[in-house]
Amino acid sequence: MNQIALPFAWPVADRDEDFLLSAANRAAFEHLARWSLWPVMATLVTVVILLILDLDRPNSGFITTNQQAMQDAAAAIAAFPD
Repeated sequence: MNQIALPFAWPVADRDEDFLLSAANRAAFEHLARWSLWPVMATLVTVVILLILDLDRPNSGFITTNQQAMQDAAAAIAAFPD
């Protein structure tokens, strides 16, 4: 299937000034214009997720923490009468 070209004399828009922007699509255009930041933001989100996953397993991974404080807090909470 081929696209039918209509006989309209549309100018070629090669520059940013040639685009018509309204308030509704200006934010999307500016976001797309800064595409070079996308890999940086994706990397930061990935690092944060991996850090959260690593901290979620306190006895394994790159960051290990002592669980004694959590055990003491649980014992203190259990000591309160119902």
